[in-house]
Amino acid sequence: MVLACAVCFLASIVAISLFHRAQATTGRERLAWLSLDAAAAGYGIWATHFIAMLAYDPGVGARYNLTLTILSLFIAVMIIGAGFTIAGRDFARWTAALGGAVVGCGIAATNFTGMLALELPGRITWSANLVVAAGAFGIVFGALALLVAARRNDWGNTLIAAVLLTLAVVWLHFTAMGAVVFVPDPTRIVDAASLSPTSLSFVVAGTAAIILGMCLVAALSDRQSKAKLRQQKILLDTAIENMSQGLCMYDADGRIVLFNERYRKMMGLPAASLKGRSLLDLLHQRKASGEFAGDPEAYFAQLIAKIREGKSNSTVLEVSARCTVRVIDHPMQGGGWVTTLEDLSEWREAQAQIAHMARHDVLTNLPNRRLFREQLEQALHRITRNEQVAVFCIDLNNFKDVNDSLGHLTGDDLLKEVACRLSKCVRKSDTVSRLGGDEFAIVQVGREPQPLEASSLASRLVEVVGAPYDSKGTRSSSERALGFP
Repeated sequence: MVLACAVCFLASIVAISLFHRAQATTGRERLAWLSLDAAAAGYGIWATHFIAMLAYDPGVGARYNLTLTILSLFIAVMIIGAGFTIAGRDFARWTAALGGAVVGCGIAATNFTGMLALELPGRITWSANLVVAAGAFGIVFGALALLVAARRNDWGNTLIAAVLLTLAVVWLHFTAMGAVVFVPDPTRIVDAASLSPTSLSFVVAGTAAIILGMCLVAALSDRQSKAKLRQQKILLDTAIENMSQGLCMYDADGRIVLFNERYRKMMGLPAASLKGRSLLDLLHQRKASGEFAGDPEAYFAQLIAKIREGKSNSTVLEVSARCTVRVIDHPMQGGGWVTTLEDLSEWREAQAQIAHMARHDVLTNLPNRRLFREQLEQALHRITRNEQVAVFCIDLNNFKDVNDSLGHLTGDDLLKEVACRLSKCVRKSDTVSRLGGDEFAIVQVGREPQPLEASSLASRLVEVVGAPYDSKGTRSSSERALGFP
């Protein structure tokens, strides 16, 4: 009996451990682990029953029917395997309890089929109340065992689940044995072809060798799989750490599960302050530092609602004065979500540069013809507010001669110098534009009468632009190179 309880406890630990291993896999790999779990658990419970039966001495010659003995093992493997499969299907509490109840039914079916295999010179009857109690013990403790096992994969839960599964088997068996009533009947003859207790011992030992061999093969295979998983984890960690985006994974309660270095830098927080932290805590912290303008509670509640509906969430946040990020939240199966952070600062700078280039001259960085027209239209609208507008159109004479004699590089330097001189002659409210080639324009806006002011600016422009230029050691006067029409 002590041996039976020890075998049952060891088989229960193996069964719960294999169940956890199956939970961590998917597809065909999960099916393989569940099949091995069914074989190990089914045999362990079957062996427990028959080892305990070998301890039963009715005082007369007892033998065991070979067909029913093998059938009881088949029943144990099939029904108990079905229970573990149901328990690990959806990771929900009710499915775990249902699967455990099926396991309890498998234990009862194995036990009573095995007892039917017992052949004695007499009749065996059962007490109905104890039979029902035995079945109830198996179902209740089986359900509790897998409910605990499905909750968390750690040594504590594994040990508790194994103890509960052991109680389901042992309590059911000894309660059922207590329900047995043996009435001797010399007229009943025991079949000589049935197994003797010694033969049954060899059957149990042989089956044990087969099952343990299967477990050994599975253990070696699992070791190789774990080595591959470690290698894949190293590759995955390397890929995550070298992402250009920040990545963070949250559980169903909004607590950080993992994150990469890019995420930590973009959030501007040390790694120690991120481990296990809630997103809501981080939002409150950023709110206190002035880096989050919204309501943390409302933002978190809205995000959780979308994740539970299986919808993605996208928003743009100002992490700091110089850093703007796009936050995209993707829901995961089983709860939780993955957040990616994309730095938009460089993208915005590029967009601003593109917009600037579309309205400015590449060589002189002055507004181009397009922006000149927009600003001129705005200036003309301002005339209705008693303001006056003056427009200067400037063309450089003899510029083609400069290009032909001194080269285009010198001509480009000359245009940039002209642009610089024109910009220094006007006020901040005035606009200097390059229309193309050697053509420039100025828009002057003011409230005072402008004819004299405009004429004064024109004279100053002629004087300033017509002054000599010095480009790469070549001195060019206004009379030789430039002039105004």
